[in-house]
Amino acid sequence: MSSTAFADAQHTDSQPLRRNLQACTGDGVTYSFMVGIGETYLAAFAVALHFSGAVSGLVTTAPLLAGGVVQLIAPHAMRRVASPRRWVMCCATLQAASLIPLAIGAFIGAMPAVLVFLCASLYWAGALAAASVWNTWVGELFPARLRARYFGKRNRLCQLATLAGLLIGGGLIGFSERADAATIWLPGSPLVGFAACFGLASASRMLSLAYLRAQGEPPRHRIEHRRVPLMQVIGGRTEYGRLIISMVIFQAAVQVAQPFFNPFMLKAISFDAWTYTGAIAAAFIAKSLALPLAGRIADRRGARFVLVGSAIGIALLGTFWLVSASPLWIIPMQFVAGAVWGGYELAVFLLLLETIPGAERTSVMSWYYLLNSFAMTTGSLLGAMLLSGEETWVAYATVFGVSTLLRLLAVIRFLSIRVDVHQHRPLTVGTLAVRASAGTIDVPQHAEGGGAFESPARRDAT
Repeated sequence: MSSTAFADAQHTDSQPLRRNLQACTGDGVTYSFMVGIGETYLAAFAVALHFSGAVSGLVTTAPLLAGGVVQLIAPHAMRRVASPRRWVMCCATLQAASLIPLAIGAFIGAMPAVLVFLCASLYWAGALAAASVWNTWVGELFPARLRARYFGKRNRLCQLATLAGLLIGGGLIGFSERADAATIWLPGSPLVGFAACFGLASASRMLSLAYLRAQGEPPRHRIEHRRVPLMQVIGGRTEYGRLIISMVIFQAAVQVAQPFFNPFMLKAISFDAWTYTGAIAAAFIAKSLALPLAGRIADRRGARFVLVGSAIGIALLGTFWLVSASPLWIIPMQFVAGAVWGGYELAVFLLLLETIPGAERTSVMSWYYLLNSFAMTTGSLLGAMLLSGEETWVAYATVFGVSTLLRLLAVIRFLSIRVDVHQHRPLTVGTLAVRASAGTIDVPQHAEGGGAFESPARRDAT
């Protein structure tokens, strides 16, 4: 944490506050390392188990639906355990436990697909069930004046931890692919590199429990939250409802192809572990670097301009993948993918935070995460149907082409959005997963008082 933040902290019950800030940073770093070295390589693990391309793609999307459903009951469950800290620790334990069977299966060299999907579903149930409760917890735990500076610094450390996990994981998998498992490692399978990744990921999440336990409970006072019916969100009568429906439709179109970029790289064009890791890292780095640039464009031209422009870029990504199978083409295109996804997510979060009333934000965002998970699963199921039984370049080209057409049609809905936002706030997010062609899956974090962000300047788009 920055020295200025600590100086401010010393004026406000410095010792407990300092301990909470340091523990929150430790939790973020260990969680991010788990994301980089663990869940990131789940699709590659499915390919290594000789699952079909369709199944390998679905393992990164279908389990999110379980998390989307479970996170709806998280506030009620948290009230039953009477402690946000205790609830988040339960979710963290579930995540750590879900990675252990994956490590065992990788070491043995065999694991049924249904068990892989079950472990992934438990992982995402823990991730999304903890996200909203954790956000409210730390939002109440830290003074408003410290949040923006503190979470900005914490975010950078978390990004470095994710990148470190990503690179270490790729190194372990690449080494185990080339090593003779019978002589260099203990007797096991050539997938022992995946076993090391999932084992380290589980250990890192268990370590985060100590940091979670070190943080205090929030002050006990009533927080105003209004429950919003689902029909109010999907009815399209509010500005945020129209925006969410447009985003969900676009997400479904994207997911027809995006999950299958992993088996495309590993099967159709035969990337090794090092090249595959480099492609994922490229998108992750580009997304992190693109956010400040996207913010400056939003200041000058508005978030709506960034939204439409980046959505068009995302729509065309599928065709870029088919130009060449060379890493010298794919990896630069991954930089483009990360950059346009960074702009898209900045724009949608700015518009959502502007259009959703503060008291309704928690409820509306919970419905959004559910609808988004459903869209991801639905789109990927369509892609799996198109890819089923085929592992050829032509089959993947068909999936990418269909997705591109659907994405371009979905972009049309964004043109009808009238609200706009200028003067952006720095986006502070928590990374839930790293994706080969999208950089990351993120959730916004508390950065200002009175909600995730204060309201930026707004005007109606002409």
